Amino acid sequence: KACLGKLYPEKASFCESVIFPVFVILPIFLISSAGMIKKRVVHLQTDPEYAGWYYALKMSRKSLMNAKALAESGDVKEFYGHIFKTMQQYFGRRFSLPPESITETVVDMELAKMINEQEILSDAKDIFFDCHLARYGSVSLGQDDVKSTFEKFKKVIGYLNERRIL
Repeated sequence: KACLGKLYPEKASFCESVIFPVFVILPIFLISSAGMIKKRVVHLQTDPEYAGWYYALKMSRKSLMNAKALAESGDVKEFYGHIFKTMQQYFGRRFSLPPESITETVVDMELAKMINEQEILSDAKDIFFDCHLARYGSVSLGQDDVKSTFEKFKKVIGYLNERRIL
């Protein structure tokens, strides 16, 4: 016989297979994802204002859920303690100050420089006042006060999170 025929079955080459696009696209996707992650990490490390806003935003989301649960549970002292600590930590991150030094006067001075919305300023002062009243005052606050403070808290934090002030 002059021709033995094919010794192996004929298959499509690798570049014609279904798996080939995956091998081409996957490394491109992984490299571009790593580049974006690296860019964000560098931005967080080099821009303290952005980092403060980013971490305050992250913290405020968790804190809002915890505050809502505390408001529904009915524990007034614990609710106001949580709100006070959250406000201190949030404004400490945003203003690049130690959280323990944040009081209503510091917030009033710093926020007044950055925003002109008097309603937000008065709500922030009211939250601090209510927290001091509930924690140290002899007057007991009820569920209506807790709900109004929670709504003010949501409004102030939401306003500052939406506007990247600083």
